[in-house]
Amino acid sequence: MAQDNDNAPFILALDNTDTAIRHGLSQVRCHLMGCGVAGDLCGTVEIVLAEALNNVVEHAYAPGVHDTIMLKIVQNGAGIHCEIQDCGSPLPGLALPQGTAPPLSGPHVGLPESGFGWYMIRSLTDDLHYRRIRGVNCLGFTVHPTGA
Repeated sequence: MAQDNDNAPFILALDNTDTAIRHGLSQVRCHLMGCGVAGDLCGTVEIVLAEALNNVVEHAYAPGVHDTIMLKIVQNGAGIHCEIQDCGSPLPGLALPQGTAPPLSGPHVGLPESGFGWYMIRSLTDDLHYRRIRGVNCLGFTVHPTGA
């Protein structure tokens, strides 16, 4: 998507499917790299978006329900601000999950394979917020370069 200036938002409309999310993440990476965003920051943005968008696909929609997820990305100083909007089910209690790390003690074979998503999202972002407005889930966050 062409931009008129450095702070113009990059906007994607994504189907709520795993394939569309993977393709969208690739488009985000290409856009950010094309804007000169450092590779490590691009990677962090991609990790957070993958977790958040996959949560939407997996938990916000019933199987077989097709809809569009809107993604907006804006360079905000040294950081990248992202907003995700969907019309799926709201987060339980209309609040962000706590995002505590699952216990990692015990043998490797017994370690959990999931449950790290919200912990990673919370650990890698600033200004994480959620609200539901007129049936639309709105998740926003900013990712800054490491050490910023």
